[in-house]
Amino acid sequence: MPVLPANPKYIRFEKILRIASMLLVVILVWQPGIVFARAGDNGFEGGISSGYVEGRETFEYKEVVFVTGKPVLFTGTLTIKKTVRQGEIRSTYTYNLQNAEHNATLRRSAVYDTAIEEKGSQVIEKTVLSRTPSESIVISGTVYNLQSIDFSRSNIIDKKVAVNYFAGNVWSRKVYSVAGTGARITVELNGELYGYEQYWGTTETGKYNIYYQYEDYTREKPEIWGGSAVLNISSNTSKSIEYIENIPNQISFDGGFIETQHNTSVLEYRYEMPEFDKDGISTDNLIKGNGFANLETYPVQSRLRVPNINHLRGHWAYKDIMTLYSLEVFQGDEAFFKPEKYITRAEFADAIIKAARKVPEEQASQRRTTTTRRRTVEEEKISPFIDVPKDHAYFESIYEAYERGLMSGTGTGYFYPDATITTADALCIFIRALGLENLGPGDVAVTVFRDNDQIPGYARNAAYVAKRIGLVEGDSRGYLNPNENLTKGRAAAMLNRFINYMREDIKVDYTKSIIGF
Repeated sequence: MPVLPANPKYIRFEKILRIASMLLVVILVWQPGIVFARAGDNGFEGGISSGYVEGRETFEYKEVVFVTGKPVLFTGTLTIKKTVRQGEIRSTYTYNLQNAEHNATLRRSAVYDTAIEEKGSQVIEKTVLSRTPSESIVISGTVYNLQSIDFSRSNIIDKKVAVNYFAGNVWSRKVYSVAGTGARITVELNGELYGYEQYWGTTETGKYNIYYQYEDYTREKPEIWGGSAVLNISSNTSKSIEYIENIPNQISFDGGFIETQHNTSVLEYRYEMPEFDKDGISTDNLIKGNGFANLETYPVQSRLRVPNINHLRGHWAYKDIMTLYSLEVFQGDEAFFKPEKYITRAEFADAIIKAARKVPEEQASQRRTTTTRRRTVEEEKISPFIDVPKDHAYFESIYEAYERGLMSGTGTGYFYPDATITTADALCIFIRALGLENLGPGDVAVTVFRDNDQIPGYARNAAYVAKRIGLVEGDSRGYLNPNENLTKGRAAAMLNRFINYMREDIKVDYTKSIIGF
């Protein structure tokens, strides 16, 4: 049965209930108006950081610099502090870097102001420098001081049900003076940034093209040279789980899952720079080279709940069911779980809101926020469905699934919580949660499944996208069986596959596109 209501009377009914719920005001409260995105943890210089860890504002950091005409890889720390005033984010980036091999240091402090404009479900950020940064680079006794800079950055965030996607561009032109000489170096950077944020992991990737121009007209023969570099970066925060069997035999449970959060960043660079003679004068020959750097934080591990599902040992969905109970996507007394029983719409709503959790807010940034007071309304919840009263066991889950746009009714004002759900309906919900409907051709979609003609029209695009991104494969004969009601076992397999996609598979597309692995 279709997930989206087709009856216009029902649509009007839902709107009336939504408006009514807005009118029942219980209390007025004051709260922060802006939540920080995670984009920007690597700065805007083409470097990489170790990534966000709750409660910290100083990260490990690496950046490669070519002001000498040769790559010098700096390592050290990047501290990011953010505040919000009247809808504008002020971010202070402080770099403290060094390279012992070249007796080199880099000190930089930059303050950025980001204006935020909300346009429906999208947010546009525009970033400028609050003032001229301070920056000094010392390499083997030669000092490079920043004299001037032009900078601009723009970012768009597209907020979907369970994922926030973003894309941005950054451009800058810096001019350095070389202390004790009349030389100057111009560095122009042009970058593209892409990424996403969601509960199970975040990814930020970027590609920077950087051009260097050295000029010294104080010499008898002017010294002029140019070079270029391409920097590719990828930063990932992901949560993985691993089943660990207990070593002792005389213990009340066989083993359990450990959830581990990893922060990993990679910097890959290629360059073309002039060859220098023994006196340090540039020649017409170009040297090509490349390099690689990475950062990893210590893993943060958490033990997950150990469910008692020994009665399901040997069942083909045993691992999926155990995983979902451990992650608390499935709840309730697992002793009564029957994998061959059909899952109801209410039970699926309860599971999907936990599998497709809301994008988490960045708590550390909120604590650093100077809040602008915005009035919000706490409203009494009114059920949008006639057959889901407030005392229904799954009222909160159904209400959230409806409010977030994951699920809706199937009749005039009815949700049918005890009805079954089909494969086609589930795929629609998964793709809606990911916000990837645009990856399909729409109503004209034709899938590779042998029973393509049996896929309902409203689900054809979702089935196409699900196959394209590897969320569904079909059975051994190539059939999707779209109108088959989901058993709890099959629902467990599909939900676990959905979570694994959000954990691992989605980031592969981003990292392979930029880094190549």
